[in-house]
Amino acid sequence: MFKSLILSGKFKEAREMAEKMTVNELTDSLLELAYETDGMMAYTFVNYLICSAGEDSDLHYLASLLLSQPLCHFDGAYKAALYHARKALELSSNDTDLKVYLLFFHDIPDKLVSKEEAVRLAQDILIDDPENQIAKRILHDYGY
Repeated sequence: MFKSLILSGKFKEAREMAEKMTVNELTDSLLELAYETDGMMAYTFVNYLICSAGEDSDLHYLASLLLSQPLCHFDGAYKAALYHARKALELSSNDTDLKVYLLFFHDIPDKLVSKEEAVRLAQDILIDDPENQIAKRILHDYGY
C-alpha cells in the first residue's frame, strides 16, 4: 500500500503512513522501492517530505542513500547525493556516522570529496571514534 501510494504520486497519504514508521523502516522501504522500480519516485517522495516536514538530517541522509546506491547510475546522482550528505551533516554536525559516510564520496572514482576534506573528516572522526578503520585508512593513505 505504502509503495503504491508513492508510485501513484499520492504523497500526502504516503506521508501519513511514513509518519508511523521508524527511520529505519522508512529507509528500508524506500531503498527497496528504488531498487525494485529503478525510478525516481522514492527520491521524489523524500524531497516532498523534506519540503513538507522541514529540514531534517535523517531525511537528507535518506535522500543521499537513494542517490548514491540504487539511483547512482543516473547522471549527476553522486553530486546530488553529496549535497544531501553535506546538508545532513550541517543539520547534525556532531554525527560521526555522517562524517564517515562523507568519506565514501572521496573513495568513489570521481573523488567528489577532496583529499584535504577527507583528511580533515578523518581527523574529526578519530577524535570521537579512535578505532575507526575507515578514517585510519584515509590518514594512512596520505601519510598522516
